Amino acid sequence: MNLILMPVAMPLAIRRPTLVIIAALFLLLSSAEAAPEAVPKVTDGQVSALAPQAEFNEVKLLQRQLEDSRKFQDQILSTVYWSLGTLAAVATLLVGFGWFVNFRVYERDKASLERDLRVQMSEDASAFKTEAAAAAATSAASVKQSLATQLAAAEERITARMNELLDAQERKLAARVATNASELNRLKSDVLNLQLEESLRKRQLWEEKKIPRNVLQSSVNALEIANKIGYENGVAEVLDLISKDINSILTTKATPIDNYLVAQLIATLDAVKGGHAHAAATLKAGASTLL
Repeated sequence: MNLILMPVAMPLAIRRPTLVIIAALFLLLSSAEAAPEAVPKVTDGQVSALAPQAEFNEVKLLQRQLEDSRKFQDQILSTVYWSLGTLAAVATLLVGFGWFVNFRVYERDKASLERDLRVQMSEDASAFKTEAAAAAATSAASVKQSLATQLAAAEERITARMNELLDAQERKLAARVATNASELNRLKSDVLNLQLEESLRKRQLWEEKKIPRNVLQSSVNALEIANKIGYENGVAEVLDLISKDINSILTTKATPIDNYLVAQLIATLDAVKGGHAHAAATLKAGASTLL
């Protein structure tokens, strides 16, 4: 059996020892295929007698050649396997050595780069400090003046804004005070009107009970309330009631009236102003007759 080995394209990374091993293997296979078998010479007279023996010998020879071919192939395969293992080990060693070398170079470059960066940063920091100090020294006066100007302008704006806000608050407060005062006056007027109505209601009750002194007391209280309200018509109505009460007391001879009530009546009549002052003075002159 002839073995034909085709050349295989080798990678560029295979080294010289590997190429030498492969070339030796190729030469060994070529020499084995080229070696001829030694065949014994047989005469024509011996052909017929030796035919069965020749066939048997040929079969044995073929078997021996087959076994030798198998052994040779096994040897070649073992050699190839050993070569491939050696090649893989060498490649592994080369890769590991390359990685180790690259790692050492990387560490060295990193340390060098870090050292250069630190030096550069230190130089840049020193230069920046020098420039900053020079700039601060040259621009300190201008910065101070600018800050003073800006501060004055800000104070003016803040003062103006505060004055505006204060004025607005004062106006709002004045408006609220006026509104509250108006509301308070209205409430006071309502309360006084209620008190006036209550005094007149009491006067009517005392009049129904025919107690002249209490009737006059209720009228005097109603006149004080009417003076506080300042309602002219109400004052006139109460003056008419007081005049009626005085005449009733004098007619029924329910005198004398106590000094306290007469003094209160005179003081209340003195407080009457405006168009009804004359009528109040006339009633005041007649108040002394109640004693």
